Amino acid sequence: RECVGEPLKVWPKFVESPDNDAVLVLDVSSSMRSRLREARVEEFIRTTIETIRPAELVAVDTSVVGSWPPDRAGFDALVRAGGGSTELGDSVHKLLAKAASVVVVTDQEGLDTITGLHVIEHGTQIYAPAGLFVRTCSDRHLTN
Repeated sequence: RECVGEPLKVWPKFVESPDNDAVLVLDVSSSMRSRLREARVEEFIRTTIETIRPAELVAVDTSVVGSWPPDRAGFDALVRAGGGSTELGDSVHKLLAKAASVVVVTDQEGLDTITGLHVIEHGTQIYAPAGLFVRTCSDRHLTN
């Protein structure tokens, strides 16, 4: 037999674990909706899920739009959500009340709305498609 085309990309299997309380937030505002449907971005999100092993995927625009398991079905549902304006800050603050780690994938517009938090570049940033930012957020107080 002969195979034609790209190899099948397998999404990681979701396994609930009490040790994993990270949340992967995906900006689903109108500026990001079409980007999330790009094959390169989808592949990057799949790889990021493999790396982070989040407890859930959370869609955010001006509020938390919904949350899903971090698997193929969850991602497919997430990309159909949202489409509003961009204001990630309040939702990220609220998510930090229940999650030890919040990793956000957004564009410059979304990044500019995350204020009042300690925000650092996540290690997967080096693999991110152009124009996407991956940041780890915490409510740890910044010192000058």
